Amino acid sequence: MIKGRRLTLTHPTAFGGGAFPLPVGEGVGNSATVRLSSRGNEERKGMRFLKVLFWLLLGGLVAAFVIYNGDERVDIRLWGGLVADFSLPLLLIIVFLLGLLPALIAYQTLRWRSRQRLAGLERALADLRAVAPEPVTASITPTGLPLMADPQP
Repeated sequence: MIKGRRLTLTHPTAFGGGAFPLPVGEGVGNSATVRLSSRGNEERKGMRFLKVLFWLLLGGLVAAFVIYNGDERVDIRLWGGLVADFSLPLLLIIVFLLGLLPALIAYQTLRWRSRQRLAGLERALADLRAVAPEPVTASITPTGLPLMADPQP
């Protein structure tokens, strides 16, 4: 139980930083602050480096594929006897992007739903914090009876 202090709990998410206090323990004044981003600056720089490295390697692979297969042509037979003549690298890149589109839509939908859910939970938490609990006061009224036996003379 934490009394009179604030504890920072961290939880890594893809939704960026931010903090909101949560109650812990019993009694008034006990709370913890939950940070939504636990990554430090060093970790972010390392992850940024890995992201840039990944995209550079992927771009290099695509560029190498285009350079070595740029002169390859593909005939696609369409309806009504039409024939489309495409470059193989261009066709593969277009097909890849069309296949990636549903996954990107699902990912963005998941992020939006998670943000909405988190915002709703933060509003509910703020509403719960706005309702202050009444302090409990213990009133002991003496009834005239002794608590200890009186010494006998």
